[in-house]
Amino acid sequence: MLGNIITEDNWNFSFYKNEHFKAFISVCADYNENDNDSKHYIVHICDNDEVSIHEIKFEQLNKACRYINNKYCEVWDFNSLLQSTGGGCSTCVAH
Repeated sequence: MLGNIITEDNWNFSFYKNEHFKAFISVCADYNENDNDSKHYIVHICDNDEVSIHEIKFEQLNKACRYINNKYCEVWDFNSLLQSTGGGCSTCVAH
């Protein structure tokens, strides 16, 4: 099961999905003149048309991973954009 969760190593190419919805993590940066740049991790829930349903902001990636795994790991399918044929650039689905 440990290979089927979102981690700090795979968060940018892994997601959970069910018949109607998808959950994934993205990163964003806010600019504030007083605090300079501030990076956040967003857990997104969207529908099959990629319309955002819900977003939750986290200051730390490990907390976003913990949240998404606790909420969706047991009930939705884990998906990765990497093929399980080995390592290296040629294993990416984009090729």
